[in-house]
Amino acid sequence: MLCVSNEKLVKYLAITLTIMVCITRISMAAGEIMLGISVLIGLVLFYRERNEIKLSNEIKGYCVAALVLFLCTVPSVILGENPVNSIREFLNMWIWRFSVFILIVFFIKKRLYLVNMLYAFLVVFGVDCLTSLYQVVTHMTDRGWGFGSNMLAIAGIMCMVFPIVLVILCDKRFDRKLKYAAVFTLTCVVIGLLSNKSRGAWLTCFVVGPVAAWKYIIQHVKYILAFVLVIGVVTGFFMSQPTYSSRLLSVTNMTTNTSNTHRLLLWRSCIDMYVDHPVGGIGLGNFKKIYETRYRYPDETEHLSHAHNNFMQLLAETGTFGAVGYIGFVLYFLFTSFKNWRRYQDPYDILIFTTVLSFMGLFGQIEYIIDNSSAVRIFWFLLAVLLQMKQSDKKVVDSSY
Repeated sequence: MLCVSNEKLVKYLAITLTIMVCITRISMAAGEIMLGISVLIGLVLFYRERNEIKLSNEIKGYCVAALVLFLCTVPSVILGENPVNSIREFLNMWIWRFSVFILIVFFIKKRLYLVNMLYAFLVVFGVDCLTSLYQVVTHMTDRGWGFGSNMLAIAGIMCMVFPIVLVILCDKRFDRKLKYAAVFTLTCVVIGLLSNKSRGAWLTCFVVGPVAAWKYIIQHVKYILAFVLVIGVVTGFFMSQPTYSSRLLSVTNMTTNTSNTHRLLLWRSCIDMYVDHPVGGIGLGNFKKIYETRYRYPDETEHLSHAHNNFMQLLAETGTFGAVGYIGFVLYFLFTSFKNWRRYQDPYDILIFTTVLSFMGLFGQIEYIIDNSSAVRIFWFLLAVLLQMKQSDKKVVDSSY
C-alpha cells in the first residue's frame, strides 16, 4: 500500500467504501471488514496529505455539529452505571461508523467516483427492496425486511432514499446514469414500502417526498399532473385494500394497538430514567439491562430492548447533555441545509435536509435507528456523497466563468 500513488489509493478507497455500503445489510461482518480496509487506506492518505486536506466552511460546520453531539454524550460515559460498556458503545456509534463520513469528505472529491458510488448503492438497495417483496409473496414473513434482519432498518433507509431518487429524476443537474438508477430504485422503494408495511415509513415518505420535490412540482405542469395522479393512485389503493387501510388508521389507536401502547410505556420508562439520572443519564449503551431489571412497566409484555425513539433513548442514556446535543445536531443540519437551499436552490441542500429530517427526525420518533449499524453507515455515506457532489458541482460552475 505504501508504494501505491495517492490517486490510486483514493480510487481504492471509493471502491472499498462502495462495497461496504452495498454489502453491509447482506453481511454485517463483511461490511465491517471492508470498512476496516477503508480506514486503513484513509490513515495512509491522511499521513501523506495531512498538510493538504482542505474542507469547505460548510462541511467544517457540519463536522463541528457532529463533534458537539459526540462530546455531549461523554458525561454519560463517565457518570453512567457501566463505563466500560459505555466506552465501547461510544467508540462504535460516534467514531467507527462516523469514519465513513470523514473518509469521503476528506479524500473522495472526483465526481466520477461519487456518481459511481451513489449509482451502485441505489441499484443494490433497489434489489434489497425487491427482496422484501419476495419474502412476502413466498410467505416467509408478513412484513419484508430485505437483505437485513430488521424490518424497521430497511424502512428507515427507504425514508432517506425516497426523496433522493425523486430529486434525481426531477433535476437536470444529475447525471443520466443516476437517473436510470433512480427510475429502478424509486419503483423498488415503492414496492418495498408496501411490502414492509411500516406505518412510520409511510408517514415519513408522505412528508419528505413532497418537501424534496415541491420546487419541481410547482414549476412544471407535467409534474403537477404526475403528483395528482400519484396521490390519487395511492389513496385509491389504500381505500381498496382493507389490510393496508386498517394498518394506516391504526396509527391513532392508542388503546388496543400494542405496538402503540408499548411504545408509550417505553417512553414513560425513559422519562423515569431521566428523572433519576438527569445529568448524564444511565450511560450510553446501558438501556436494555437497566430498563428490563428496573424500569419496565408490567403492561409492556414484549420486553423490548430499546426505546424505539432516537430522542427518548438518548434522553434516558445520556441525560440532559446528550439530549441537548442531539437536538442541536438535528437543528443545525436542518437549519443550515434549508437556509442554503433557500439561497442557492441547490438540490443537494434539500436532500441533506430530507436525509436528516427523515432519519434523525421523523422516522427516528418511532425507531431507535441511530444505533442500527448498517443504517447509520448508510446515513453517513449518503450525507457525505451529497456534500461532495455539491462541492464538485461548484467547481464545474466556477470553472465556466
